[in-house]
Amino acid sequence: MVRSVRWWFATALAAVIVVGSARADHRVIVLLDRPRGATIERNAARIHAKWRVVPGFAATVDDAELERLRNDPNVLSVEPDLSGSVTAVSYEGQIGLNGELIGLGAVHALGYDGTGSTVAVLGTGVSPHPDLKDRIIEERCYCAYANGKGCCPNGASEQFGSGSARDDLPHETGVAGVIAGSGGIAPRGIAPRAKIVAIRVGDETGHIAWTSQVISALDWIAASPLRVDAVNMSFAIGFLSNSACDGDNPALTAALARVRARGIVPVAASGNDAATKGIRPPACISGVLSVGAIYHTDLASASLLGCTDKPAEVDRVTCFSNSAAQLDLLAPGYGVPTAFKTFGVSNASGTSFSAPHVAGAVAVLRQIDPQLTPDAIEELLESTGRPIVDSRNGITTPRLDLFAAVMKLRLNTKPSVRRRAVAH
Repeated sequence: MVRSVRWWFATALAAVIVVGSARADHRVIVLLDRPRGATIERNAARIHAKWRVVPGFAATVDDAELERLRNDPNVLSVEPDLSGSVTAVSYEGQIGLNGELIGLGAVHALGYDGTGSTVAVLGTGVSPHPDLKDRIIEERCYCAYANGKGCCPNGASEQFGSGSARDDLPHETGVAGVIAGSGGIAPRGIAPRAKIVAIRVGDETGHIAWTSQVISALDWIAASPLRVDAVNMSFAIGFLSNSACDGDNPALTAALARVRARGIVPVAASGNDAATKGIRPPACISGVLSVGAIYHTDLASASLLGCTDKPAEVDRVTCFSNSAAQLDLLAPGYGVPTAFKTFGVSNASGTSFSAPHVAGAVAVLRQIDPQLTPDAIEELLESTGRPIVDSRNGITTPRLDLFAAVMKLRLNTKPSVRRRAVAH
């Protein structure tokens, strides 16, 4: 295995706390060659998280401990425990139904609604909205502020069970509505019969203080006996990348690889920096289906996050959406009608609401063929998507066409019986 160590402690590590001219404390993520070795106790006493599947830990270390870790043969990498945030802005106004563009009505008419599938939603949590409360089968929270104080609903840094993933922003309530909303108040989701696992990793402002919180959530998913088909990550961490960013995010990459090894499809928003030559982690990590935003309705003008499109035409890539050569898919991401707070509807914008279109599509495809591998699902969605040229950079990316994907899959698949998801 190649030992990879990248250092940004001078400028990029938000968790550095200077405690004196001769010593600094650093919050880091350590990836190990062999899990649970003596390295942990000897070289990093102030441990914030240990993981069951991901071979490593998060800790605060001083300069001497940091140097020992760098020289330990059991340590593959040491990286800063960076912060991030959810990637969406709400938009109020009447916008056409987003499902029409991807053939959702025809898919539902055929009886494909995500029955038997489960999607894990990572972010700010999911409120018990009437369209969602019967869909949620598991709740968990891994959340702390930068000062170390817990930001789970009970004030701790970890919480499990009913109410532990309450959405105080809100953000992921709308994301979950796009995936699996029942249609009682807001429009139906992409997979309205799919189940939701809600995991809170961000605080009430949408801020994610530590990457290690996301790794803790992914580690639990990878270790859990619960069958999960997709993980939706509508947030961004770290820095823009114009290529695979695995080497800059070794521990997060390892966690996502273990999730994918269980047959789970990781899906992530590309981010809203209006970048035309880069997307942000986790979207830029290999094995993650990255999703950018397009308009699903013709508008004379549309403005968001400091940029404006005139006109904002159907299938035009939004000006705020991050794009790069490695971007996998596009999906509606402006004025998407979905569940809001505990009892309402909102039109939401951002690549945050593009990603769940794809996560919901995975749930539908797994209903048809539960044995589909992540590679097969990615190939199916990309090969059947409508090619869209981003006018800002000339890059062509397929736009999700769920009906086309379903029809192609039906030609090659016999009906099969799948296991039911059971919460634990």
